[in-house]
Amino acid sequence: MTVGAVVALGIGVPALAGAARSGSGPDEATVSAAAAPGSELPGKELPDTPVGAQLGGSWTSLLDESDALSMLRLDIPVSARTGDAVPFTVGKAGVLCTGEARITSHKERYVTVADAKVTRTTPTTASPASCRPDAITLEGMDGTVMWRASSKMSIQIDRASGPASTVPAALVGTWRDGDETVRIAKGRIGDAVVTGTRTDAGRRCTWSATLMDTAPFQSDPSTHPIAVAPALSTTPGCKAPYAAYRFHVENGELVRWTMASSHKDRFTRAG
Repeated sequence: MTVGAVVALGIGVPALAGAARSGSGPDEATVSAAAAPGSELPGKELPDTPVGAQLGGSWTSLLDESDALSMLRLDIPVSARTGDAVPFTVGKAGVLCTGEARITSHKERYVTVADAKVTRTTPTTASPASCRPDAITLEGMDGTVMWRASSKMSIQIDRASGPASTVPAALVGTWRDGDETVRIAKGRIGDAVVTGTRTDAGRRCTWSATLMDTAPFQSDPSTHPIAVAPALSTTPGCKAPYAAYRFHVENGELVRWTMASSHKDRFTRAG
């Protein structure tokens, strides 16, 4: 199901690989993923040809990892060629990773990005293996772009906002719903623009979230929401919030909903 610029991927989609290990940071380990077998992709390799406008650009998607959703953002310059590095960000409840992957294959209708290397984790004690993306193949066909989940399944995806996108002004400020407070600050893609405070099991908990996308809703281009991936619960003993939220303003209220459900929370402006 397509929701704005985000696609929830189902069973059989390449999930984030690796189990978390404690005590190792990104400087201690380089985490790589093997490229998708070239024999699965028809056509001739185009190693010296730019990816171009059809497959180049910014993409964001949800990954289904054993009932736990993780959010991935991938930015492929239209001028990129085979061998070039491209940045990625992965957010999941409790950890945020950034790094670079490499274009390992480029054919007439396909581009495969693999060999992912995590360069930064938040918190720094998180293992790079806990949020490394597997090989990703995009396929252009009939004016659309598909995420090639397997040799037998492809899923249509939509473009994300560009890497220089900023938080829409209408969302900036402090919002409250009962004892829960959400603060949205100015910032760009990759910045921790959202902080939240709530009561969880009698404990006052604070969390932060990183901006992943600002693309308008397809159904209402005038609406400028933001998609964020909570990265860290900053209060000891508190559970990190859900892996991916989307916020937008509706009738003067801040609406928050998870990518995987239709449940919505509504906040009123407090400052």
